[in-house]
Formats: sequence, structure tokens, C-alpha cells
Amino acid sequence: MFISLILKGGPVMIPIILGSIVALAIILERAWTLWKIRLDFAQFSQEVFLHLERGHTQKALESCEKVRHPISDVFKLGILNRMLKREELESLLEREGNEQIQYLEKYLGALLILIGIEPMLGFLGTITGLIRAFMAWEPNWATASSIPRDRCARAVTRDTLNPFVPVPPSSGMCSQNWRRAASPD
Repeated sequence: MFISLILKGGPVMIPIILGSIVALAIILERAWTLWKIRLDFAQFSQEVFLHLERGHTQKALESCEKVRHPISDVFKLGILNRMLKREELESLLEREGNEQIQYLEKYLGALLILIGIEPMLGFLGTITGLIRAFMAWEPNWATASSIPRDRCARAVTRDTLNPFVPVPPSSGMCSQNWRRAASPD
């Protein structure tokens, strides 16, 4: 039954299904990654800061190494480089934070592209189906006026090409805009 629906959907169904499978794989992979790194941040940071306040730098580093989380890597780097000037340390931590964000955002650009393309492919499938339906009805339209038939044919042909106009050329532009919007400056 499922295969007959795919066949009735036409050739556009193949990239839609493949894109859906890839999107599901990305979502599951990111969900698994986030599940593995869940952390009670308040407790973790309190533990690290408590060790640092007491002068137990080694214990603070051990606490950071026990936890597999991007923030623990940032804390560890800050502890190891605590003797740097404030500006240098801030720059170093910001760089490390950006690297950790890139790790957490892995594959999200591809997911954004799929999210943009999949509905357009569905629309393209609908329009090509309408074209096929109009072609099947065309012999019956011989006695009808040609003006509505021509207008319908032109509208459907125009709409067939239209789905590909709004697709962004790169998700990199979106990510950069989001980062700019999220920055406090």
C-alpha cells in the first residue's frame, strides 16, 4: 500500500522520501548528542567554583574532566589559562565557546536546507500532478472555450517553476544572521 502511494505521487516522491530520511537521521543524531551531554549546570559550576575558591585547582580540573560537556571544556581551558591577562583569557574562552557551539550545531545547516526544500518539492509534485490531470482532460476540452484552458495551462506551468525561487543558496547566511541577532552588542 505504501509503495502504491509513492508510485501515485510520481517521481518527486523519491527526493522527498530521501530528504525526509536524511532529516530524521540528523534529528536523531543531534537528539542523541544532546542526550549524552545533559548536565545539571548549577551543581557542576557550584562544585568547580567551590574548589577554586578553596584554592584546589587540581580538584576543579578533575571535576571538569569527569564531565563530558562543552561547558566543562570551556571551564577547563579557563582554569588552565587563568594566569593570562583578562582580555586574552576572554578571547581564548570566546574562541573555545564558538568551537563548542559549532560542534553542537553540526548538521543543522543541512537540516535547514532540507526544511526549506521539502515543502517546495511537495508543491512541485502537486503542480506536476495537476499538469498531468489537465493533460488527461484536454481531449474533453476541445468543445470548450480555449481561453480558460490556456490560462490554466499558463498558471500551472508558471507555478511549476516557482517553488525553486525562494530556496536560499546557503544556510551559512542564516547562521551568520542568527549569531548577529543573538550577540549582545
